[in-house]
Amino acid sequence: MNEDMKKHIIKVVFILVAITIVLALIIRACSKKDNDKPHPAHNQVSTITPTQPPVSYTTPTLPDVIYVTQDPAADLPETSDILEIPADTDEQITYPQDNPQEEPLSYPTVTPEETIPYTGSSDFRVTFIDVGQGDCALIEDNGSAMLIDAGPKESVATIEAVLDQYQIKTIDTMVLTHNDADHIQGASNIIEDYGVGCIYMSDYAKETGSYYYLTKYISKYNVPVYYPKAGSSIPFGTATYEVVGPLQGAAYEDINSYSIIVRVRHGNDSFLFTGDATGEETDDILRAGIDVNAQIIKAAHHGSANQGCNNKAFWDAVNPEAVVISCARYNDHGHPHKEVMEMTQQRGCKLFRTDLQGTISCISTGNGVQWNMAPSDNYLNGNSL
Repeated sequence: MNEDMKKHIIKVVFILVAITIVLALIIRACSKKDNDKPHPAHNQVSTITPTQPPVSYTTPTLPDVIYVTQDPAADLPETSDILEIPADTDEQITYPQDNPQEEPLSYPTVTPEETIPYTGSSDFRVTFIDVGQGDCALIEDNGSAMLIDAGPKESVATIEAVLDQYQIKTIDTMVLTHNDADHIQGASNIIEDYGVGCIYMSDYAKETGSYYYLTKYISKYNVPVYYPKAGSSIPFGTATYEVVGPLQGAAYEDINSYSIIVRVRHGNDSFLFTGDATGEETDDILRAGIDVNAQIIKAAHHGSANQGCNNKAFWDAVNPEAVVISCARYNDHGHPHKEVMEMTQQRGCKLFRTDLQGTISCISTGNGVQWNMAPSDNYLNGNSL
């Protein structure tokens, strides 16, 4: 073998070794990239379970499209896309699994009502905040604050104006009756801006942008979440907070039928918060023999008469003295409906409605309720205004 042949063989071997090393590095890099991908188990909301959970709850199976993380300090995937949140509809949207928005949500500026309720001190006050077509009630109980629902995204400035007016620094407990946009969109900003001690919410997951953001912020700030059913109670303040619906094991197709219904008793005064509860849910509650009697009812589903909402049998069991309706003036659904307005008037109930009166507040003494305004004398339905 001559000298030129030896040099050629050495050159070929060197090239082969170099190629082998490069291929090994490429394979190693690809393997590391795969290992860095989020584990599918991260697609489940982390429910923080205390040693002695305050309520009975169940853990639902959430859709795989949701990305959240157990560790609030963990890095979330980067994104250059801004996801659009539906305003107050149930429209399903499509969004990438690993593409949540990292920055806090930004909402349009909303000018709060000029006549925010009085700020006199009270041990127990309930404020029905005018959030337009949605629900949000603030309960102040012996220095602690609870929000029942958090309105649509357009109402965040109004909600926060009321919280600031009442010098609320944090929300100790939040109850989200169900996962429709007009009840949960404001929750992400409240979590971000005020902090929330714990959340009680429906275990009926909904694949929308609003629900996606909510689970993201729950996980980011490591907020404990519970899924209460009828028969459980919520430890808060000095009053009694009884969950009367939905029933454990109930199965419905309508998300509204899974609304968490809370009966609050402060001394001899009582309130019933109904979310968007339908007739099938309330009928099951009555058949179960659960006591729903209350002086003041927040009418279900913004005063709707559809799907059996606010039916006579349920109102007979509640036997309210006053009715509060939370809805927007000139809304697209005709809320409140004619049937509900007629029933309210026929029963001689005091009527309070945010579409005509704005934010409404009352103080419970335990032996009577004092309102910050006179009842409305306008029983027109939404389509007749």
